[in-house]
Amino acid sequence: MIEVDGIDVSLAGERVLKNVTASADDGFIGVVGPNGAGKTTLIRAINGTATPNDGVVRLEGDVVRSLSSRETARRVATMPQNTDVSFEFSVEEVVRMGRHPHVSRFGSDTSGKVYEAMERVDVARFADRSVHEVSGGERQRVLLARCLAQDADVLLLDEPTASLDVGRAVGTLSLVSSLVDNGKTVVAAIHDLNLAARFCDELVLVDDGRVVSSGAPENVLTQENVEEVFGTAAVVERDTATGAVRVTALKSERASDGGTADETATAKDESGRVHYVGDDPMTLRVLERRYEVSVGIVPEGSAVAEAADGNVVVSPPFEPLSNETLARASELADEAVAVVAGEGGAVPETETPVVDDAEPVKAVEEIRNRD
Repeated sequence: MIEVDGIDVSLAGERVLKNVTASADDGFIGVVGPNGAGKTTLIRAINGTATPNDGVVRLEGDVVRSLSSRETARRVATMPQNTDVSFEFSVEEVVRMGRHPHVSRFGSDTSGKVYEAMERVDVARFADRSVHEVSGGERQRVLLARCLAQDADVLLLDEPTASLDVGRAVGTLSLVSSLVDNGKTVVAAIHDLNLAARFCDELVLVDDGRVVSSGAPENVLTQENVEEVFGTAAVVERDTATGAVRVTALKSERASDGGTADETATAKDESGRVHYVGDDPMTLRVLERRYEVSVGIVPEGSAVAEAADGNVVVSPPFEPLSNETLARASELADEAVAVVAGEGGAVPETETPVVDDAEPVKAVEEIRNRD
């Protein structure tokens, strides 16, 4: 049903996916790997929102880039990692958006799938509440309900359990497994290796934009693969309660690029810190591969705020920026070698050179070379 054939994808001037080949005929396929490995970009390539420079993605034999957005949406429903909703929609209105590919411009939906989806994901009890008034985990379930209402044969889920407690996470993946049993194909980026091993039929392990291994969880999550890709010593064994593979990470001994963690930190310190302001986690990850990175001012709870490894300055959404927040962001920006600015954040006052995020690494290096 899904064929990914030798695709390359570049974002923000960086090659993020490199000759990736994978397929999914049916079942629950988990995409696993470290932060910045390319999991989200692979999902975006499958649904057509990231266009490959090379290679091709097919759905049911049709090249994705040749399909209209409406036709793609009838075949593929996507739950994004970023759960932010820009406008003051109710929970029901957000879920109802999933029906748009199936309803004519002036038509109405009488299928009952909206209410069915809300009941199934347990969000019907706050259907009339603003989506901004529910918690991050509840909002994640609202977006899953939107996917179910869309009634596509393929579901693409980007970190579907990231904001959920352990009970909700298990419940969500159990629900996804039941959808697979009813004929859906699911591809999900999952950061928790043990949940991925427990619920997925197959795994695709990616690192630095390449497929390292694919197949049954026990064949992919080997001690050698885990230690090589995640840069940490690990014990891989069979969980006696679930029968699935279980990974226990031990003390980190090396970074994912093959050097020790201390060596990697030193290399980043010597290259200087960059300050990022924007809402694109992929740009952040591109920068973090090369530099120490501070972030802000960005909305509290945003995808970038959650993904950042270093200092982050956040502000509650829709509230005025405090003097303390402004001062802290300016301090970080003043001490950086460059400020990379994209959409979705507030750039602090600073004397440090500010560049846009089109080609962030190239822009930063040009500033460093001038100095």
